Amino acid sequence: MGRENPEVAVPVNRIAEQRPAALQQVGDHAVARGELPPVDGYFLGELLTGPVHLYVSLGLRPFTRAEAKRITDVVLAGLWHTAG
Repeated sequence: MGRENPEVAVPVNRIAEQRPAALQQVGDHAVARGELPPVDGYFLGELLTGPVHLYVSLGLRPFTRAEAKRITDVVLAGLWHTAG
């Protein structure tokens, strides 16, 4: 993708480096507000984004909004199920 293009590589790499911390912060805030059960925000971010990386990198099927919702629903259902 953009990493092969030197003009694009720097911002793409910067975003890739900042993403885990940003997702962790979102997850941690959701836990603090009681919207999610206690969970490590970094781990939650990886659970949500891992499948996206597979869809995009393998390119076997299109990644759609419906797939994003399905992934999110499954991850959050599992999180709530195991929260006890």
